[in-house]
Amino acid sequence: AVIVMNYEGAIKAMKGGKDWNISKFNRATQSKRQVGSIFKTYVYLAALNKGTTLNHTMLDTPIVSEEWAPKNFGNVYEGKVSIKRAFAKSSNVVAVKLSDIVGRDLIIEQVKKLGITSKIQNELSMPLGVAEISLLEVVGSYAPLCGEGRPVIPYGIEEINLRNGDSYWKRVKPERKKIISHNVNKSIKKLLREVVLQGTGKQLSKLPFSVLGKTGTTQNNRDAWFLGCSKGYVIGVWNGRDDDKSMKNVFGSTLPLIIYKNIAERI
Repeated sequence: AVIVMNYEGAIKAMKGGKDWNISKFNRATQSKRQVGSIFKTYVYLAALNKGTTLNHTMLDTPIVSEEWAPKNFGNVYEGKVSIKRAFAKSSNVVAVKLSDIVGRDLIIEQVKKLGITSKIQNELSMPLGVAEISLLEVVGSYAPLCGEGRPVIPYGIEEINLRNGDSYWKRVKPERKKIISHNVNKSIKKLLREVVLQGTGKQLSKLPFSVLGKTGTTQNNRDAWFLGCSKGYVIGVWNGRDDDKSMKNVFGSTLPLIIYKNIAERI
């Protein structure tokens, strides 16, 4: 599933599956899937809002708990790291530790402000993206992050005209207040840029235009995501199976990222 949207919320292109003749189900709007590491963007945004700086350091070390012990991908840990580094390498344990500091309620509040309407459960694993959200919601939530901090309501129709040319209906552009301050907006953009420069989206660093992005992969490779922003467009890509079975060797940094690259280069 793919959505191409501008920072104002206008959907320029959408694909909801392989073939409409085979399946009318639109995976871009109707399907809700776990978002994996995409959710970390919201965790870090809440932390930045609370005054955390990009140079703030955290311990990228295993969490020892009888209740729940999340692990990093490949069980790789780097010890003391900056927030910037932890986000770029998509550390699971740092995201969980950050959520404890910030408070999960505050993160949920933040997610709602970005325009996500799906229910987010306040649970220990929430920072790792166990919530099921549609691609449409996720792409819409990235518009204020990559744009000027104003939330959007994604839309597909601007105006309807009668045959004689008279306007039958016209979309009224809503006045939206900023929900992200200028400084926090700058910081979140730096984090998303770092993913492409030094992290899981490094394949895109050689492109002739600047990309802000985030990869996401869920447990057992059931879902793979890439969200990328460049030149006024948010492009969201999701790969997965309708039967929810695992995919082989598909991660956010592989197939979704390649699809994103193909679309972005053509635009």
